[in-house]
Amino acid sequence: MIAYLIQPIYSLDTADADRFFEYKIKMLDEIPPDADIVVLPEYSDVPVSPRNNAQLTEMHAKYFDRLMQKCAEIAKRCGCIVFVNALDGSCGEWRNTTYAIDEGGEVIGKYYKTHIPPAEKKIDVAYSYTEDIKDYYTLDYKGVRYAFLTCYDFYFYEGFPKLAGLCPDVIIGAALQRSDTPYISETICRFLAYNTSAYVLRASVSLGEGSRTCGGSMAVDTEGKTLSAFENQVGVLRAEFDPHKKFKKPGGFGNPDCKHCEYIEKGRRPWQYRQCGSSVVVSDAEAPYPRLCAINGLSKEFPQNTLAALGAAVGVGAEEIAFDLSTDDNGRLIIDSKGTDFEQVLCKFACRTVMNVNITALDGQQIEKAVTLIRRYDGDKHCYLTSTSADALTKCRSLVTEIAVCLRTDDPVAAAEIGAQKVLYNHAPDAEALQKAHSLGLICCAFADDKPSADRLTALGADCILTNDYSAAK
Repeated sequence: MIAYLIQPIYSLDTADADRFFEYKIKMLDEIPPDADIVVLPEYSDVPVSPRNNAQLTEMHAKYFDRLMQKCAEIAKRCGCIVFVNALDGSCGEWRNTTYAIDEGGEVIGKYYKTHIPPAEKKIDVAYSYTEDIKDYYTLDYKGVRYAFLTCYDFYFYEGFPKLAGLCPDVIIGAALQRSDTPYISETICRFLAYNTSAYVLRASVSLGEGSRTCGGSMAVDTEGKTLSAFENQVGVLRAEFDPHKKFKKPGGFGNPDCKHCEYIEKGRRPWQYRQCGSSVVVSDAEAPYPRLCAINGLSKEFPQNTLAALGAAVGVGAEEIAFDLSTDDNGRLIIDSKGTDFEQVLCKFACRTVMNVNITALDGQQIEKAVTLIRRYDGDKHCYLTSTSADALTKCRSLVTEIAVCLRTDDPVAAAEIGAQKVLYNHAPDAEALQKAHSLGLICCAFADDKPSADRLTALGADCILTNDYSAAK
């Protein structure tokens, strides 16, 4: 692919607005026809620094339509995708927005800046929406997955592992950062690219070639190498790369080569350094056996499947909790018939215990929604999906390989045949059944509601005991 990054001149003097905007339009007109991607800097509809809110919105009103028309024209002329950052008022408030314009000249995606710096909050730009929990925004177009960061977003490196988990091919960065040197911006972009295994395309503005700060438009590959870069030059930067060619490093100790983000995930210990990290437990794959799993939470002490019951189970240290997913009349995923919102459960308790999530009642689209929510709350390694349907679990495996699956059946061979990691017996298994499952590499789960039964199954070799009375079985 060939990308062109626009680095126009920028000014602190509002008298330069018309002249500098016309120069930006001229730069767009000069984009060659071989372009696959064009990226413009942040606030491309505001070509100089406004003194107040009124000037900000006045410039947007004056330049926005022409800017978008020109970007659509370039997209159609070159048959490329154009990314341009400007204000968007369609939500009833002004939002800092990166628009994606396809080869037909249509807006096919919008990214709203996630991190709003204090200075930007003082102008008439909304930021209350940033309090909502959401994924990094991605856009799939012509076989390439794009992710987005805008200016201040680049500094929040604690989110890079989550961004890497979405497997982006290219990260689009619009910037208007004027205090750091190009060298600092390059350091951040190289770090970002290496940690996410994505190409980084950052378009910024120039305060003039004599300026020590600002500028720093660049393209960086997945090894963290700078493909091409501007300091404070004014012009169009070209970069050529294959978005699907990803750098891989040695996996260590004879393991196969892998992306850096994959290598790090294998050894991550978030409780050592993350906020609330002491609440994070080891993953499902790492947690030792035998385990005791609280079905529906502490359902004898609290109404089952409520946040109180599930939270109490987490609070007393239940190694696992189990619940059934269904949907309400609005299509919302809920736990059992109590109406407890699945997303709320993930929001409160993901990574704080292992969750056995029964998806038997869900159809294919609902399963996809459940998987999306689990990934949104970093639950990939702390949840496993259980079903009586081999077909449903096979679909899960095609959607995401990081989440383990468990077939509920008395036939461990059936579980092994679909690549399940676990089997949940409908009836109490004997030693022979457990031994057979273990020989197939399966984790064995079984039901018991009192301590003698739980101890007996554990002695026979059961790995995880699911119980309706956690306190009695413990």
